[in-house]
Amino acid sequence: MMRGGNVDMKISLSILVFLLISCVSLGLITDFVPEDYDFFILFRNFYTHLEDLKNVPLFDFILKKEGLGLEPTIISVLTDTEEKTGVSKDILLDSLSKNVLLSAKGVTLNFDTMLSLDVNYYLEILKNIGTSSFLVLETDHPLELSKFIAGLTETKLVEDGEFFIFQDDSISIFAKNVDNFLVLGGSKLAVESAVAAYTNKNYRLVQNEVVQNLLKEDKPLLGFFKGDSFKMNMGMDLEKAKKTEYVTLKGWIEESSLRFDVLQRVDGNFEKYESDSSDMKSIPYAGNYFLGVSVSGGMEAARKVTEWFSGKSEEVEKFAEIMKDILEKSTGKVYIVGEINQETTISFVALFNAVKRDPIENILGKYGKVEDGIRIMEIANTKLRFFWSDDRLIMTNLTKQEYDRIFGRGKLSDDPAYTYITGKCGVKKDVLRIYVDLGDIIEKMVGIKVSSKLLFIQYYDDGFFKYRLEVM
Repeated sequence: MMRGGNVDMKISLSILVFLLISCVSLGLITDFVPEDYDFFILFRNFYTHLEDLKNVPLFDFILKKEGLGLEPTIISVLTDTEEKTGVSKDILLDSLSKNVLLSAKGVTLNFDTMLSLDVNYYLEILKNIGTSSFLVLETDHPLELSKFIAGLTETKLVEDGEFFIFQDDSISIFAKNVDNFLVLGGSKLAVESAVAAYTNKNYRLVQNEVVQNLLKEDKPLLGFFKGDSFKMNMGMDLEKAKKTEYVTLKGWIEESSLRFDVLQRVDGNFEKYESDSSDMKSIPYAGNYFLGVSVSGGMEAARKVTEWFSGKSEEVEKFAEIMKDILEKSTGKVYIVGEINQETTISFVALFNAVKRDPIENILGKYGKVEDGIRIMEIANTKLRFFWSDDRLIMTNLTKQEYDRIFGRGKLSDDPAYTYITGKCGVKKDVLRIYVDLGDIIEKMVGIKVSSKLLFIQYYDDGFFKYRLEVM
């Protein structure tokens, strides 16, 4: 009896050792990123966090049937694919509930398009994956997953040696199973480059110290980008000649808010572009879009003002030059309050903190005319009015009567969400700050009430431009 027990114990120990060795030999999903690739995005437990998103008011509205119904749409597409392929949609959902990795080189990732709400958009991205790009999914069922993806992308699945190939008349996507991963790329070379990095640690981007520190973060979304391979349109692109060394991205859900933190490592000192935003809370609460941008940004600040005019005509460009002249005579921040709705004409007001009136009056006198004591300038089929309120120059497409009526409704500080969300972030000085009442915009657009706000801040800190985006 004792000898049999010892044999059983030896067998058990052997199995345990084998399992431990197997676990050690299986690599991490980020091991697939070659050192010469420009970026990677890592989604941890991607599908699992879809449930967490429902705690964020905006995404609860986007996902639920009572709102935009994105989740039922996704399930419908997956169910149709299940019926078409004979493969359970749980094969894909199980894979998405684990880690998902996207990596590329020679490509710029636009953060704005990452947040697309169109399912077909992501299917097209998969179908048109670049020749130097690849996607890695975790799965214990590579063949079944490949069949499901073929049905989802409406391509024909062909097996060619170690490769699965998804084909139609215009595209070919290549895939290869490695351990418990399925690597999909726009070319065989992209897939083989990923596999080579996975099998040889000397070729991996994760050897980078910044990447190693990033991966220690306990966040569901992480990204690393070399140079200018990351683009975010919301911020100010100050001094386009500046050199970006790298960018890191973190995303997570915190207290019913979806939050992104971006760090952009840049050469040079850009502290001069920061200014105090503490007086933003005192601007009139007369819209659903509030922006404060440092006047020290010069032409970039002027472009933020002129973004409210459609087109890129010579007339608008000329107006940007005029705005630059006014900004040079101003201090701190220029604030814009706008009303975004279904109307073709969007009302807005810009408030400049002026140093002296006379230089600005001289600028306006060159281009505008006076009607009823108010300076008027016509630009891009818009009649702009300029007048003074205390030490602030007001520029608006509202009449003076409309301005007086609308701007007597209170201040931004009357919005509890603004006070809470800005107080929580703790940033006092910044380059750019945007606060948007998304719920008000949604109600005006589709008639559904949603309590949702957005805050975006760009600031500089010891070698980094830092960006914070929070959606609640």
